[in-house]
Amino acid sequence: MPAALATPEAASGVGVLPLATVVVPAHQEESTIERCLEALLGDAAPGELDVVVACNGCTDATAARARSAAARLGHDVQVLELDVASKAAALRAADRAVDGFPRLYLDADVVCTTATVRRLAAHVAEGAELAVPSRDLDLSAATLPARLYYRTWQDLPWVVAARSGRGALLLSEAGRRRAGDFPDVVADDRWVTSAVPPSAVRIASDAACTVRPPARLRDVVRVRARVYAGNTQLERQGLAPAHDRSLSGRLARLARLVGRPSRWPGLVVFVVATAAAKGMARSAAGRGWARDARRGQA
Repeated sequence: MPAALATPEAASGVGVLPLATVVVPAHQEESTIERCLEALLGDAAPGELDVVVACNGCTDATAARARSAAARLGHDVQVLELDVASKAAALRAADRAVDGFPRLYLDADVVCTTATVRRLAAHVAEGAELAVPSRDLDLSAATLPARLYYRTWQDLPWVVAARSGRGALLLSEAGRRRAGDFPDVVADDRWVTSAVPPSAVRIASDAACTVRPPARLRDVVRVRARVYAGNTQLERQGLAPAHDRSLSGRLARLARLVGRPSRWPGLVVFVVATAAAKGMARSAAGRGWARDARRGQA
């Protein structure tokens, strides 16, 4: 795909091949799917993005609202309706329904603009096999404890460098081929990003997606527990490398925050919430995890 197609000037709408194929798995997302598609397609020329929404196990109006938003925006969007509530199954079904590359996998509750897709596509056109956006946390609805947690979390070195947990990832054909079919795991984004060599990954500072994390600290703990359990599942199955969980390693990386008194309240909240989440994850070992009301980050 020529790099020129990753610029707004390419969006003339006449004779333009799809810049990217976009897969949006959605389960009970009637409150978010329209916002997702409005951002994604708002500035796109007709045919610039090939979008498929894979509704899975929905008993709400997710599919109807996806079709309504597409019609209102004047874009063709393929909407799949699957009986089973499984993100992995939805991703596999969507992959079978499309053949274009590069391919963006986008969570339905994440705001990813047309401009962000263009910038990610430009990185892939320049040789990256995987391009992921910067993460913009919307904490406007969060309680004070949740804000303290996430303001600490987003500054942690391992979070800044993480390729997963961003709600969106764009793969070239070569990058997608490395991963293979989506397995039935919780941490699907970490599974994908672990398959691509770090040298072929770009974390795009010039492209951001907006993520709204849980508003209450107890929901933050639940989501983090699910993330930890999902990562452990991958590691036990040999599908991703183990994280550095050594106390010395983590404390060394936290050291730069400890020297800033203004950050101490957030550090206390972070440490307590993380301990609680890891305890929940250990107790859930060997059990399946139901989908949480809010997605988690890496």
